[in-house]
Amino acid sequence: DGSAAGDCVIAWDPDKPEQSDLKARLSLEGSSVRELLKLLDLEEIPISGRVRHRGEYHLRNRDVATLEASGSVVLEGSLDDLHPEPLKGTARFRVRGKVLELKQAQASPRTLKASYEGTVPLEKSGAGKGKFFLTTGDLAHVYSLLGPLPDAARGPISEILTSSKEARIALQGDVAWNEGQAWLDGTVQSGPLSLRGIALGDLNADLVASPRSLELRSLVLSGGSVTLNVSGGLQEGSFHLTGEAGHVPVGWIQQWVSLSYPVSG
Repeated sequence: DGSAAGDCVIAWDPDKPEQSDLKARLSLEGSSVRELLKLLDLEEIPISGRVRHRGEYHLRNRDVATLEASGSVVLEGSLDDLHPEPLKGTARFRVRGKVLELKQAQASPRTLKASYEGTVPLEKSGAGKGKFFLTTGDLAHVYSLLGPLPDAARGPISEILTSSKEARIALQGDVAWNEGQAWLDGTVQSGPLSLRGIALGDLNADLVASPRSLELRSLVLSGGSVTLNVSGGLQEGSFHLTGEAGHVPVGWIQQWVSLSYPVSG
């Protein structure tokens, strides 16, 4: 859908029609974001809307592996998670074969700012890497990241997110794409956090996360009534923590243990 305009030049040898050289300039107006994400195999990203695009393309011998392209994209639409809100995004891009390189890629809903700079594979077997940053004062945007966690871990974290009305969260790190999976190796800072009327203070975490696993190299709560310094993670559906905790209400521990939430140390 949408509208397209541009010009194209094709050169080829009539005696060797398989050898060709195509150069084109293209502009798109009002194209669907969902269709574009489907094309890039990134349908899990919860955004919708319309795209404006300007770009230049070069294709040799009708072989997609030779594709080279560059240009810009402007997105106007909405972030469609638990708290939908208007969104505007911009990026400059370059394509070489089956790898998309993004520069100055930014998305800015009203309560969230996110950016990514690096490469994204255009096929599931490909690889890519880059730098990711996200900050928001609406912790509801974080709920979608809790999906892989078992109920015993997701429950307390969801309750903290709901209780911490004044908190902000910042997530940043290195993203690696491989075999259709994205991994984040980075840090999380959030605060001030609270739970059931008790101040938890500020959280600092160092982690490696993917859609199916989570490694917490360290997770520290400080500056509140409760202290926590643990490591652990999620592997094969089992969530565990090891470390030290101070001034945690007994009622919380009893509830979490009854939910098979293993804590040692």
